[in-house]
Amino acid sequence: LLAFTRLSEDGRSSVTLSTLYVGTRLDTSNSTLGQYMLLNLSGTYQATERVQLFARLDNITNTFYEEVLGFGVPGFGMYSGMNVTW
Repeated sequence: LLAFTRLSEDGRSSVTLSTLYVGTRLDTSNSTLGQYMLLNLSGTYQATERVQLFARLDNITNTFYEEVLGFGVPGFGMYSGMNVTW
């Protein structure tokens, strides 16, 4: 896993770009699973003292891979939300 994070000068926002490389490996059935690399992007923004917005993009390149032989995983995913404290 390799990640780079950039904070804004005022400290209210951050952006993180990460990549994960997994090499060839054996499954429990002694079948070989191929290598893959994932690219992800996430960010946060502190809108007010009590409201934080966040977003995440997973598997930006829509890479197909298997963590277990015969079971695929989701492709590109996009998530966002808001944290509110009081």
